[in-house]
Amino acid sequence: MDLYALLDQLNISFDRIQHEPVYTIDQAKLVSQDIDGLGCKCLFLKAKHAYYLLMAEEDAVLDLKSIGDRIGVNRLHLASAEDLSTILGCEPGAVSPLLLASCQPDVSSTTQPVTLLIDAGLAGNRLLVHGTDNCTTLSLAYEDLLRFVDHCGAPYLELAL
Repeated sequence: MDLYALLDQLNISFDRIQHEPVYTIDQAKLVSQDIDGLGCKCLFLKAKHAYYLLMAEEDAVLDLKSIGDRIGVNRLHLASAEDLSTILGCEPGAVSPLLLASCQPDVSSTTQPVTLLIDAGLAGNRLLVHGTDNCTTLSLAYEDLLRFVDHCGAPYLELAL
């Protein structure tokens, strides 16, 4: 199902703008001047055979070792571009929690789901995230994002980062 049709089906209100591709937080900050919401960074991470999508405020300084310790995994690190393409279906610079809709394994699969790690400090805000590529930015409520993630069957953990 098309991402935007799914958001509509779930009655999730969002604003959307198209723009030139963005690859960095600095480029994304320029886009955020044109749409209401809190800029977010999304990192696709790996620890052994598990994958995580970490979402935090765009200027957050993240200590992956500390985050790994808090969730009980060793050697949490950025996943490869190949993993990013294979699992999320995107290129570097286009990571989005909205891609979780297309990458969760079905019940018969032995593949681990991608777990969203989201900064609890984002709660109560409208969040700016990519759509299905890095040429689109959406603004949606934190609570609606979690409802979307629940609908997709993706596990998530709210962490104070």
